[in-house]
Amino acid sequence: HDAIAGEAERGTLLLLLAYPVGRAAVILGKFLGQLAILAFATTFGYGAAALAVGWNLGAAAWGAFAAMVAASILLGGVFLALGLLASTLVRQRSTAGGIAIGLWLLFVILYDMAFLGLLVATGGHSLSPLLIDALLALNPTDGYRLLTLGMAGTGGLTGIGALAEHTALTPPVLVAVLIGWTAAPLALAALVFSRREL
Repeated sequence: HDAIAGEAERGTLLLLLAYPVGRAAVILGKFLGQLAILAFATTFGYGAAALAVGWNLGAAAWGAFAAMVAASILLGGVFLALGLLASTLVRQRSTAGGIAIGLWLLFVILYDMAFLGLLVATGGHSLSPLLIDALLALNPTDGYRLLTLGMAGTGGLTGIGALAEHTALTPPVLVAVLIGWTAAPLALAALVFSRREL
């Protein structure tokens, strides 16, 4: 959230743009740099947990573990792109931070509460499977949950994970959904930033 609005407040954005680099390259560079830091921290954090568990896991378990790490980095990329978009839309970094926190609350808590309420109110029977899949794809955190819980075969342990066995959203489709959730805000951020007056 601080990438553009924060630099504009500090006065360093004008200096950055004085170099022969396009605005889209600035957006992409900031995103890739932040994603690299996030990927390192995620891999290191999960890696420490893997070391604590031990090395006696089978190849399938390690494959699922690596896929979970990759999916976590993808979800992190989604929220980085959304935060970067917020940073290009407003002038103050505090406002951008508020938007980023609001988006996180929307996707992680409020959306699922509304989705669960809809399922309970309709008994889950009057909603078509296609509509349920579309509603799940409209939330990147649900895509992440379906992807990770479905890969590990632990879908039956959680409510949203139980849907993994009954959805047409296969792992490749869910990966494409997360990539789309990253690419769309990133492209929009580049477009907004290219037209932004400094």
